[in-house]
Amino acid sequence: MQFGRRNLVRSAITHMAKHEYFLARQQTRQFLQDAGISHHMFYGPTSDDYWSAPLRVLAVNMEPYGYEDCGHVEVDLECLLDWMYDAGSTGAKTARYTFSIIGTIIGAYTEGAVTTAENLRAAYADASRLESVARRSVYYNVRPTSNSNKNQDFASIVASGSGDIAEFIRREMQALEPQVILVSGCAGLAAFNGMWHLVPKLCFREGRRYSDAIFLQSIRHPSRPNYEEYASIITNLVRDIKPVI
Repeated sequence: MQFGRRNLVRSAITHMAKHEYFLARQQTRQFLQDAGISHHMFYGPTSDDYWSAPLRVLAVNMEPYGYEDCGHVEVDLECLLDWMYDAGSTGAKTARYTFSIIGTIIGAYTEGAVTTAENLRAAYADASRLESVARRSVYYNVRPTSNSNKNQDFASIVASGSGDIAEFIRREMQALEPQVILVSGCAGLAAFNGMWHLVPKLCFREGRRYSDAIFLQSIRHPSRPNYEEYASIITNLVRDIKPVI
């Protein structure tokens, strides 16, 4: 009976969180319509697996490219897997490295093991596990519109952290009730600091608690991975979140 009651409580909490997220998404759509904004990329959970994950992780990267004039598009699992497998043959590995990092965090959290560079290398090579991670986590680009070039548009990424639309994106992220938010890159960090109104600002490679429920971690951009650095960050992150989450 005790176990069944806990499951019912967990299910009710999950249902409420999903409702808050869908409400936040609806408000974003209404804002875009009212403001006459024609192009916007929506991010969020690609399956219900996110809501039951042992650790809810939200990864905030910087910007997509090649989706100009896309209209209002949902970045679904198929899209994320295209990015992960580099379907466009662009040489981009950001999504794959991101899911490798998330998967290693979840594994370290659930198994209680110290993370090593080899753990990250193994995660990167395990495609089926990465697909599972893509279903259980959330991948966001902080800039909701696309860059036409592969090279990052630093100024546009940073500018994504201010303005009216930034507030709606932040509400969506908060409604997802992530327990860990990974923020990648310098431009992405600047945008995130502005979007979340962080005082003091989160510093590059810093990890700190935003609230009892959310831990923030800045990391180098996954397109320039450093396994030893990631392993150290993950070990410290799991140590710091364990007593609370």
